[in-house]
Amino acid sequence: AFENLQGSVLELDLTKLIAYHISAGGYDRFLGLSPGAPPIDIKSLCDDCGDVRVELLSNGQVLVNGEARALQSVETCNGVLITVDAILNPEVPDSLEAALGECSPEDPTCCDLPPP
Repeated sequence: AFENLQGSVLELDLTKLIAYHISAGGYDRFLGLSPGAPPIDIKSLCDDCGDVRVELLSNGQVLVNGEARALQSVETCNGVLITVDAILNPEVPDSLEAALGECSPEDPTCCDLPPP
């Protein structure tokens, strides 16, 4: 899953990326999803990453952010543990996207290491 990460998500603090995979709420809403119903947005612990969108398709498959498939859901003593098949990519604010820019051999100033 990490090999498939692209773009500005690679520049995010790892703490934010991990926090985006955790929700302090939404447990009851997730369990209340019905097949084919409109998707729900669940707030993550990452304050500036946007919400996580969860949808229960009519075939019973749970889709997260329109990309990741939920493989397993296990109720635990303090919530639900959901195993997904991909790393969730938070929405990166436009201001961060612009600040990060693209790294290139012509302008290596944004790179940690100069390009070869």
